[in-house]
Amino acid sequence: MSSSTSPIILFYQTTTKDVYIFFGSTLLITGIVGELLNLVIFQTLRVFRESPGVFYLRIMSLSNIGQILVAVLFRTLNYGFQINLLRSSWICKMREFLVHFCALVSLTSICLATIDQYLSLTRPNLSQMKYSYRHGAIMIVLWLLHNVPFLIYCDMVSGSCRNSSTTFSTYANYFIWPVLLGCLPVAIMLI
Repeated sequence: MSSSTSPIILFYQTTTKDVYIFFGSTLLITGIVGELLNLVIFQTLRVFRESPGVFYLRIMSLSNIGQILVAVLFRTLNYGFQINLLRSSWICKMREFLVHFCALVSLTSICLATIDQYLSLTRPNLSQMKYSYRHGAIMIVLWLLHNVPFLIYCDMVSGSCRNSSTTFSTYANYFIWPVLLGCLPVAIMLI
């Protein structure tokens, strides 16, 4: 590498660090405050406490807080402040598990809230709190079990958290991210 590119690379690294510090910290603070305000509103107003659809939105807010704490906090500390919390294999596995679990719970919750809103207008007898509790429990158990492979196959490789199974990596690349975290939730909410 020539000495003329060294200041450019140094500038890029400093700028990237500053962007992570500013935007990461801003996203962390505003995201958590916003989700906590959502929870306060959903919990304190009586009309929201008795709504099955809002029950899903409360679950979504809790999972969004989890996702912000795990994903944004780790990334901001690592790239903005050079504090790498992912040094152990156990933390790597838990981070991947929790990030994907929270993302799937959040997207499923908003889909279930959308479906519940539709049912409350077309078939009100199917939009009840007892069904929401049941569906919420099933959703959480389903995504907990679905994400167990992250606990098994994610590991520290060359100082970074990686998936060590080619089969699970293929499944994640062609199903989890494009379908479960992409097209399927959008399609459910559009239909």
